[in-house]
Amino acid sequence: MMAGKRNINLSLEQMQDGLGVYLADGRAGDREQELIDWLWRYAHQELDGDPDRLAERLGADWTTVYKVWAGKYEAGLNNFCEKVEILRRRVAEGHVSRFVDTPITRNIWAGLDYARDMATGVLICGPTGSSKTETAKEWARQNNHGRTIYVRVESKCTKAKLVFAIAKAMGNKTRKKDTAAVERMIAKGMGPRKILILDEAGHIVPTRRRSGETPLEYVRDLQDETGCAVAVIVTDCYWEAMLHGPQADILEQFVGRMSYRVVVPKETLYREEVAKMIRLYGGVEPTRKIYDLAVRITKASEGRLRTLCEDLRKAALSAKGMGTEMEFLHLDKAREFREMGGNWDGVEVA
Repeated sequence: MMAGKRNINLSLEQMQDGLGVYLADGRAGDREQELIDWLWRYAHQELDGDPDRLAERLGADWTTVYKVWAGKYEAGLNNFCEKVEILRRRVAEGHVSRFVDTPITRNIWAGLDYARDMATGVLICGPTGSSKTETAKEWARQNNHGRTIYVRVESKCTKAKLVFAIAKAMGNKTRKKDTAAVERMIAKGMGPRKILILDEAGHIVPTRRRSGETPLEYVRDLQDETGCAVAVIVTDCYWEAMLHGPQADILEQFVGRMSYRVVVPKETLYREEVAKMIRLYGGVEPTRKIYDLAVRITKASEGRLRTLCEDLRKAALSAKGMGTEMEFLHLDKAREFREMGGNWDGVEVA
């Protein structure tokens, strides 16, 4: 049955079955598998499953795309995959990154590279605002060749919530309530060439003993079953809980799987890092006065670099509204605005 105009009427499991047909008859290798998988996730994550938009951007008719995904395409896949490669390059070229290359982000990047290359477990730990999420998102974007599954874990995450979050990141918008079936679909799509990135993974660290399987145990079993790489990103407080908290004995086996660890020291701050933030978010070369204020903002706030970026964005927006470049006073005013809870020059009235 063909999809409607606004919905791709094909499940991720059906697409995986179709891909299996090409792998079995020798028409698909690593290249074709990655491209077809990438196209699937691009369609669902970037185009919200709209077949018409996908066909237009790919330069192919929707019937052809459907047949490829369903395993019913009778011709060779080379010409189709060439179109996918062209689309993927266009998407990459059109992306505007806010990622900043610094000593800290380079270490995080190296850890993600290691997880991918060695198909192993990697831990990335650091204080809030230390560029963990920004780096992971950019790494995932640049490595999304059908191999990277990025999931930002929600608070109070149960095993079922995590299972459906992973399925969604893989391009499956199923509304099924059968968690076991979704687990099987995930396992089928994972493998040694895939990497699962769990950002804010502290939300799945158990705080008390549970009778059922925990989300972390599910991740451990998924890695065992499929051989996929797993990158766990946590803030330092959760890492301390994993090592020394009341459930440390339960978590010991999972922690031991983290063969490569990137731990960002709490007090680490690089001149290069702050200066690049000012250039990127503030849009100006940092004067000594602006730089010193940026350092004070970073050190004084719990959000650290994240707070600095927010202040710089607000300062740059204010400057733009005045028709000028950002200056010290714009940044200082943005800092004051934040610290006063949005009340500038407020006068208390009895």
